[in-house]
Amino acid sequence: MALLDHFHPPLSTRRHWHAFHNAWATYIASDLNRQLPEGYFAEPNVQFGIEIDVAAFEELPATSVSQNVAQLPTGSKKEWMPPLSILFLNQKETFQMIAQPQLQLMAPQEYLEWEELQPIKYEYVNGEVFAMTGGTLPHNSIALNFASALKNHLRGKGCKVFMADAKVGVSQNGPFHYPDVMVSCDPRDQKVIKVIYHPCLLVEVLSPATEGFDRGKKFRHYRQIKTLKEYVLIEAERMNVECYRINEKGKWELTAYSLDTITAGGTEVEVDFSSVDFRCSISMLYEDVVFPEDNPGDSDDN
Repeated sequence: MALLDHFHPPLSTRRHWHAFHNAWATYIASDLNRQLPEGYFAEPNVQFGIEIDVAAFEELPATSVSQNVAQLPTGSKKEWMPPLSILFLNQKETFQMIAQPQLQLMAPQEYLEWEELQPIKYEYVNGEVFAMTGGTLPHNSIALNFASALKNHLRGKGCKVFMADAKVGVSQNGPFHYPDVMVSCDPRDQKVIKVIYHPCLLVEVLSPATEGFDRGKKFRHYRQIKTLKEYVLIEAERMNVECYRINEKGKWELTAYSLDTITAGGTEVEVDFSSVDFRCSISMLYEDVVFPEDNPGDSDDN
């Protein structure tokens, strides 16, 4: 029995279909949208997988019906699809699709080709892909402030500045990440259009959800890049900047800056980004940034 045999023309109420597997959410949704009848629309949800809003069913089956579907049609990528179990719940306001993935690792080139067709970005580590989520407004402002200052400083010096939509590859085989700000002064990166492989500076603006990964595994990945001289972590909820620089012995050293750090002359300390010979005040990085304690009433509902 085909998947759509259970779909009927929409009525007035709404149902939701959740598939809990982030890596396949966009992939499955794009195929379903080619199959779903009018009134049904699937879109990826990076937190819950796939969410399909449907108007309704004419009627639900008299009894619960479970059907195993080996694959949904996916063009040239059929081997990627996990088996799916479709569970229709009688007399419920929801029905669910529970994805039972059989993990198949992706080759680096396969990932690069596949990601170009997706509406959101994915990082790639050891054959697995991970959906990227959007940042907060303070996160965006910090990255923009820094990238803009670097762009002005490096203009005409043979370096290129990139923001969050630019991908960095640790090697041709990955991992592949999306740093918030990146600088490359390497001639090999000057004319590329897809991936930067030789950065000298990588910057991550920290968020509670990603801070552990940015400090740990991601930094271990970045340290494998032979041209990298400096890795910067900028907190988004308070004025604090950490700069990791590689010394002449090949060891990474940490220098931390905060608004509380005052020079001997009583002025605000400047942050030194030695990899690109650039200095600026910490206040400049946080220009126009609103911290949570400054606007406690702000919410998504306002």
